[in-house]
Amino acid sequence: MKRIVLGALLSAACGAGVANAAPPYDDTGAIYLSPMLNYTLLDDNRISKDRLNGQLALGYNLPANFAIEVLAAPNSFRISNSGGSEQLPAWSLDGIYKFLPHSVFRPYVLLGAGVMSDTIGGSNHNNQWLAETGVGLLTGIGDQSGSTRLQL
Repeated sequence: MKRIVLGALLSAACGAGVANAAPPYDDTGAIYLSPMLNYTLLDDNRISKDRLNGQLALGYNLPANFAIEVLAAPNSFRISNSGGSEQLPAWSLDGIYKFLPHSVFRPYVLLGAGVMSDTIGGSNHNNQWLAETGVGLLTGIGDQSGSTRLQL
């Protein structure tokens, strides 16, 4: 299974960051909430259909450009020619390292592990471990010196 984070969000982040370039900021000690969209491409062996889903992360920024976050992704997929659905919720604990702390654009890498549950039609419950890696780009939108910040 592959997840594709919508490219439009990345494009919007780049455009918004350039338009509202803010001075460098220190986010050590900040708690953040990160809502995200993902589009999941399921493999051909599944009876359910690809779908847009959401996920939510709650994180804490540590010193030295590190952050940790807990991620919940309550993924649900319709089963073709049926009234049933397949539930693939995932939970993970992720570590993040952000590069270029004094830059408007901050690339980052993510490494995490967790569990994913697979339930079809309320039965056949199966839990599996998951591992994830990722790369991204973080930028602040507007003033980054206050207690409430918007970042993309």
